[in-house]
Amino acid sequence: MSARLPLITLLWAGTALLGQTVNDLNSLVLQADRFAAYTMDAKGERTDLNLFKIIGASGGPPGTLMHRAMDVQDWTFLYRVTHPDQTAPTHGGALQRSVTVHFAQGQFTELKWLQAPVMDCKSLEWRWIALSLDQAIGVLNRQGFQGGFSHLTLMRPLYAYHSDEFTYVFNCPLEKTVVGVSAVTGQVLWTDPYNP
Repeated sequence: MSARLPLITLLWAGTALLGQTVNDLNSLVLQADRFAAYTMDAKGERTDLNLFKIIGASGGPPGTLMHRAMDVQDWTFLYRVTHPDQTAPTHGGALQRSVTVHFAQGQFTELKWLQAPVMDCKSLEWRWIALSLDQAIGVLNRQGFQGGFSHLTLMRPLYAYHSDEFTYVFNCPLEKTVVGVSAVTGQVLWTDPYNP
C-alpha cells in the first residue's frame, strides 16, 4: 500500500502540471521540442534544432489586447536549423534555415520549415524561465503599463543597446511602448517606442 502512494502522488503532480501548461512555459518548451523531433522523424527530415524565440498571441483577431497569462492562447516556437545540410528539406533549391512549431487551443498543430535564418536574437538553449508569465505581467502593470499587450516574445536580444538576458518583450500599443522584463530577475530591462 505504501508503494502505491508515491505513484499516486506522481500522477497527481503530473496532472497539476498539465493544468498549468499556459503558465508553465518551461514545460511547454519541452513539449514543443518533442513535437518537432517526432514530426521531423516521421517525415525523415531530422536535423538539429536550436530554440531562439517564443512568441505568444491571443489567438483572436490581430491587435486583440491581453491582460493575463490565460489570455495567451497561441504560441509559436522559432528554431534555428543548426546543421541544414543534414536532412533539411529544400524548397525551390533553397535549404530551409529555420523551423516554427505552433501551439494553439491546447495542442500542437503544425511544424513549418522556413528559408529565412534567425538573425535578431541569441539561443535559448539551456535557459530556464524563472519568472512566470503572470509574474512578468504583474511587473509590467506595476510599471504603469496596464492597457494590455498585443503580443509578447521571449528572447535574448542581439542588439548593442539591450541586455542579452532572457527577456519577456511586451508590445503595449495603448502606451506606444515595447517593454523588456527579465525572465530571470523580474527587472524592467528597457523600454522602446512601439512600432506596429
